[in-house]
Amino acid sequence: MTGWGVGGPARSQIGRAQLLKLGESPVPAPVTELTLQQKGAFTDPYVAGNVGAGVLKRFNIVFDYGAGN
Repeated sequence: MTGWGVGGPARSQIGRAQLLKLGESPVPAPVTELTLQQKGAFTDPYVAGNVGAGVLKRFNIVFDYGAGN
């Protein structure tokens, strides 16, 4: 079990990727969780993934509400 949500426990296999690229920004060796779930949000075939705080803490995030971005 790697987490817990509204639907109950979340199960994943934990690993480490070689590289994640967010646009032109490389993130070397991020920890990854590959879902083992049979139903729920992380089983949607149109969702590529979820970037969490472990990756986002490496960036300065800016939300420009005035521009709608």
